[in-house]
Order: sequence, then structure tokens, then C-alpha cells
Amino acid sequence: MARSKSVFAIFIGLGASVLACQAIVGLDKFSKFECTTDCGTDVVVVDAPVDAGPDVMYFGEASVANRWIKWPMPNPKDAETPVNMSVYDAAGTGEGGAIVRDFVTSLAWTQSDLGTMSYLEAIAKCESIGFRLPTRIELVSLLDYTRAQPAIDPAFQGSKGGLYWTQSPLPNKTQVWVVDFGNPKVTSLSVDAQTMAHVRCVQ
Repeated sequence: MARSKSVFAIFIGLGASVLACQAIVGLDKFSKFECTTDCGTDVVVVDAPVDAGPDVMYFGEASVANRWIKWPMPNPKDAETPVNMSVYDAAGTGEGGAIVRDFVTSLAWTQSDLGTMSYLEAIAKCESIGFRLPTRIELVSLLDYTRAQPAIDPAFQGSKGGLYWTQSPLPNKTQVWVVDFGNPKVTSLSVDAQTMAHVRCVQ
């Protein structure tokens, strides 16, 4: 009987420890999200924690702490899981050419990249056609890890493998995140006028 009480006490202690660890790293605030229909229209935005600190706003509205947790990420059509399967379709044309809409994230993209240019030129180019540079998480959503050279769905005709600009900066404020659609990965580049990368705009 005494041994049973000891075992029970150990389980209770372990459970309390797990809950405490989750609270420390913030896992208690995570919740599972699965997209079923009308993805992107019913997404609940998770606000930044009150005690997140002033630095949390540095990366802009799209990267507020925890905001991405319930943003639906699409999977390639050939992925091993059917959850949030990517669906792309033509969405007309604009000043930047043909437009492709992602029905999981509800984002509209320029179908082809708009050339290679510096970071500031890329920002200006997207703004000139009524679009903007994507954030890191938005551009990562286009990566098709079942493909390479380019690692993107064939709906994006004229796409090239290589580095593409995002608008998401690193804390050092001299580099931004870029996504490599040649061999799928995320890396960073300098924002100086000499550094060139491809541009795909989003709306």
C-alpha cells in the first residue's frame, strides 16, 4: 500500500513538472490548427503576449510573437499528409503580369519572378504594381519540398531556382531573410545595393 502511494505521488510530481515546463517555454499557449474548408477566412489571430517586450514588434505586424501559430501552412500536392493541401489557380492579371492565388493562405502572388535586383529596388518594384514583398513565413509557404530547381508548384510558370527576397529583417538590421527555391532552404542576405536576388510579390 505504501509503495502504491509512492508511485502515485511520483506520477503526480511528473505531471506537475511537465505542466511547469510547458508554461516556461510557452507550449501551454499553442493549439493545433487543421484547415478543412474556406482556409484563410476563419483563421483566428493570436495576439502577442502582454509581456513579450518591445523587441517583439521589430519585425512588423506579420511577425508578432505567436501570430504565425494558427496561420495555415499548405503542403505540396505530393506531400505525405493531406492536411492543408495546396491549391493554386489563376487570379487574373495585373501590372506585374499573371497572378496566382493560393486557396489555403488566401494570398495572391505574381506568377513569375520579376527579375533580380537589390532589396530596395525589390520593395519599390512590388509597390509600383500595387503589391508588396512577402514576409518570411509567407514566402516559405510557397516552398514545395517535393521538388527542386525550382522548388515551387508548376502553377508558378517561369519561376527560377535561386534566392528570393522577403521583407523580414534580421535583428542586426543589415540583412533580411531570403528563401532559396533552388534547393529548399531559408538563409539571409545583405540589404546593400550590390546584393541581388529574385523578386516575387504578394498581395
